[in-house]
Parts: sequence; structure tokens; C-alpha cells
Amino acid sequence: MTFSHCLSTSAMEPRMATRTPPASAASPSRTNRTATQPRHPESRQITIKDVARLAGVSLMTVSRALNRPELVSAKTRELVRQAVERTGYIPNRLAGGLSGLHTGQVAVLVPSLSNLVFSDLLNGLSSVLEPHGMQMMVGNYHYLQQKLEEQIPLFLGWAPDALVLVGPVPRSAAPLLRARALPVVETVELINTPFDCNVGISHQDAGAAMAEYLTQLGYRSAAAVSANAGLERRTSQRIEGFCRYLSVNNFPQPVRLDLENRSSISEGGKAMRRILDLPERPEVVFCANDDLAFGAMMACLDAGLRVPEDIGVAGFNALDLALQCRPSITTVNVDRHRMGVLAARLLLSRLSGENGAERLDVGFTVIPGQSTRRQA
Repeated sequence: MTFSHCLSTSAMEPRMATRTPPASAASPSRTNRTATQPRHPESRQITIKDVARLAGVSLMTVSRALNRPELVSAKTRELVRQAVERTGYIPNRLAGGLSGLHTGQVAVLVPSLSNLVFSDLLNGLSSVLEPHGMQMMVGNYHYLQQKLEEQIPLFLGWAPDALVLVGPVPRSAAPLLRARALPVVETVELINTPFDCNVGISHQDAGAAMAEYLTQLGYRSAAAVSANAGLERRTSQRIEGFCRYLSVNNFPQPVRLDLENRSSISEGGKAMRRILDLPERPEVVFCANDDLAFGAMMACLDAGLRVPEDIGVAGFNALDLALQCRPSITTVNVDRHRMGVLAARLLLSRLSGENGAERLDVGFTVIPGQSTRRQA
């Protein structure tokens, strides 16, 4: 944990159950089995031809109904669906990829599966992709850049139709992705020069907007808290934007605290206890996310301080935790579900041969809470 002043620049397998027939039961002898009587009924793999025959449509129509349902009528889709259900047909997605056809798979690589921020993004993506017959393959690289660079070629080996990333395409992966020529959407943050498509927000601008709001309330001394900023780049960007606004507008620079561990409620509490031990206590503490802010606020209450009367607290992400606690936390809302929806629409546009917008700014909103108040 380090303090610094902000720069002005920006078990066993189960046995199979068996039952022995009673001694009185007749048991067929092996000699009674004829040479033509199979020990087990023969099984035959169901193919797309069986589906087409039962549905009364062509093979191409079945393929379109399964892979590009938007290209066929609702009546035809229902005929194919019923035929699939009756035959038990399961499409071989991998075979489709090997033959150069669409697999209906979208690779999505995120830095965390426990963070609700990315759950919202995934839900937005699936809400658009699934009705179009597409499914997501999700990878978690745990905020580790090297792991991300390793996962990209592994997931490409499954021949996805498209790729969604959180943040920018790693430089090392760019040549491989260019050679594959598949749609790529970089999400969550705005990127000056997108690899292909980009949907996100400027986290620097969002941090600056929080600084502007707090100074408008009359706060003049602040602290800024981030966690593991070397890996969680977007939290670092928010703090940088916060500090830059204060510098440009001639406000005192905040005490900056970057925690060494991953962001959590407990880490937010640790940070606030360190801040409260400073010779001069700041009037307000901006935390790079709501987990940190909630932990910071609990530490204030444990210390006998009132929020916001004695000290203000602000966060980021507008999680239910921040909005429903009391006092509610001043925070920044980003519509991550909509971000996923827009990213999915861009992918579908690219896959259909259209050229849509390459860079979409979803925007953000500062949500005033009870954890800050206008200063006298």
C-alpha cells in the first residue's frame, strides 16, 4: 500500500447398479441367440438430411434456420424446430468451423467472472446473440495480460464467428486476428484507434465528472483510492481523470492511495483507516469502484464518524450495493447491459457484411447519493 500525490498529467466414481434375476426366472442361454440377432440395437447418427426430410425443406433451408434464423420465415423455423426435436438432431458446430461455415459461436474474454460489472455485459450480449442462434464461449483471464494473450489463440482454435474483448486487443494478438479477418469488438472502455469495433466509455472523463460534481458541492480536499491499478487499468484511468480535473481547475491535488491487492470491500476499509490516520483528514474520498467505497464508508462508521457530515465518500459503477445501502453512495452509472447489446448488434452487422459504426460511446451519469452533501 503506497501513498502518493496525484500527478498533474493525465471421489470415487459410482458403480453401475445391477440386479441379479431370481433363480426361478428363466434366463436365455447364449445358444438360443441367433447369429443375426444383435446383442444391442444398432444406432444410427441423425444427420441434417433427416431433419430436412421430416421438415419437407431443403438442406440449405435447414442450415439457414439453424445458423441464420433471421433469413428464413417464422413458419419454416418452426417446421425445422419440430423436426430437430423429433429426430434429436444436434448440429456439429466444430464441423461447421472446419468447413469454413458459421459455427454460431462468439468468443468472449473477460477479466473476471465474479465481478458484477462483466455479468451485466455478458447478459446484454446474450440477449441479442441467442435469438439469432448464436452462443457465447466465455473465458476468464483474471486481469492477467499474459493469460489473455494465451487465451486468444486457444479460443480461435474453436473457430468462433467473432470475438469480444474487454479493453483493447493485445499488440501480440493483432497479426493473428488480422489473418483470421473475423469481427472483433473491444468493449467497456473507449479506444482512440479501435482494432475493428469499439463500445465503451471514457473512464478518464467519468473520473473528471465525479471531481467536477464534488467540487460543485464545495469539497476542496480529497483522497483518491484505487486497487491493483497496474492490472485493473480502468480504475487507474478513473483516478487519473479525477486528478487531472482538479489540477486543471486549480484545486488542491488529492492524496492518492493505490492498494496492492485486488479490489474488495475489505480493502476499501483498510484504505479508509489509513486515510483517517493522516495528519489532515480529507473532506471527501473518491474510490475507483463501489466495493472500495462501501468498505471505506463502513470503516468511517466503525471509527465513530458520520457520513457525510464528517467525511464524504463516493464510488463508481452504481452497483445495487451502493444504491441500496444507507447512506446510499454517490457513484457513477454506466449502462453495461446496453453496452453488451450494442456490441452484439455490431457483431451481427459485421457478420452480415454491413459496415456499422466503429466506435460507440455509451456515456455515463453521476448519481448523487446520501454519502456526500453540499458543504457550508
